[in-house]
Parts: sequence; structure tokens; C-alpha cells
Amino acid sequence: MSVLIVEDNPISAKVLKHTLDKRGYNTVTARDGKQALECMESRTDIELVITDIMMPRIDGAQFVRKLKECPDWADIPVLVCTSLKANVVNKIIPAQNWKYLLKPIRAETLMPKVKEALAQRKSAL
Repeated sequence: MSVLIVEDNPISAKVLKHTLDKRGYNTVTARDGKQALECMESRTDIELVITDIMMPRIDGAQFVRKLKECPDWADIPVLVCTSLKANVVNKIIPAQNWKYLLKPIRAETLMPKVKEALAQRKSAL
């Protein structure tokens, strides 16, 4: 199972990658939404996206909108990891098929959200 991590902060990306890799997930990283879209086009095994909001080139909100516009990717769950407050994120990204995590990310908060998002996707398929 592959998880795409979209994060411009190398430390945050490393923490997410390490946490997921340690638990048996196959992770792929992208530095921004543009690189993430390129990754999505070249891979068919992405089952979950974890993205930051504030990034260069294509930010997380733009990336999620483009992701949800594509029929092949629309059902992929999204976890938004950001330091922004939930009410701000709700204004930026419509509340459809995504969960919210506040930075700094900790394994004890990340892993239940990952499992929940993947379980919901499997039950919807």
C-alpha cells in the first residue's frame, strides 16, 4: 500500500515517512503540489495522500482540488497536516473525503487517522 506525502518541510516529510515506513507502508514524497500531481500521473498504487497546505508552486488546497477533479483519483482519501486552524482549512478545502491533523504530527495521532481513512475507502469501493 502506497502513501503519497506532500510536504515542503524536509523535517516534517522525514517524520511522516519514517512513521509510516516503520509500520509497513510504502511511502512516496513530493515537495509541493506540482511534484505530487506528477507523481500521481506516473503511479497507480497511491491509496492515501497526506498533504500540507502552505507550499510553493501548487499549494495543498490547489493540489487537493485537482486531485478530486480527476475521476481516477477522486476517491483517494486525503489527510491534511498543517499548523493552520481547522476553521481556516475548512474555508480553503471543501470538506470532502479528507481529515485534518495539526502539526507537529505525532504517531499516536497520525496512525488512527491513516487507518480510519483507508478503512473508509475500502468500505466505499
